[in-house]
Amino acid sequence: MNELLIFAGSLVAIIFVSWLVRRIGLGRDARVTSKEQAIAIADSVICGFNGTEAALDRAGYGALVRNAAGQQMLIRAHGNFFVGRLIDTSFSGRLSQTSLTLESTDRRFGATTLDLGKDAQNWTARLREVL
Repeated sequence: MNELLIFAGSLVAIIFVSWLVRRIGLGRDARVTSKEQAIAIADSVICGFNGTEAALDRAGYGALVRNAAGQQMLIRAHGNFFVGRLIDTSFSGRLSQTSLTLESTDRRFGATTLDLGKDAQNWTARLREVL
C-alpha cells in the first residue's frame, strides 16, 4: 500500500512538472519566421525602435532590423526567447559569401552568424555606416 502511494505521488509530480514546463514555454524552438516578427521583437527590446525593414537568417535563429533613423539592431535566439542589441562601434563584422558574423565586445552577447543569402552584401554595406 505504501509503495502504491509513493508511485501515485511520483506520477502526479511528473505530470505537474510536464504541464509547468509546457506552460512557461521551455524547450520551445525559438525562430524568427517573418520580417514582421523580427520588427516586433526589435520594438519589444527597445520601445519605440520602430523598425522599417529586416533581414532574416535563413535558419531563423536571428535577424537584422533597421529603423527610419538608420539605427540597426541584431536579434538572436537566446534559449527559447530572443535578445537584441543596437549595433554600434562596439561590434565588429565580417562577411563570408552569404554569412555575416557580428561580434560584440559584450561577452554576454558574444558573436552571431547570420546566413542572409543574397541580402548579405546589401546589409553588410549598410553596416559600414554604423561600424
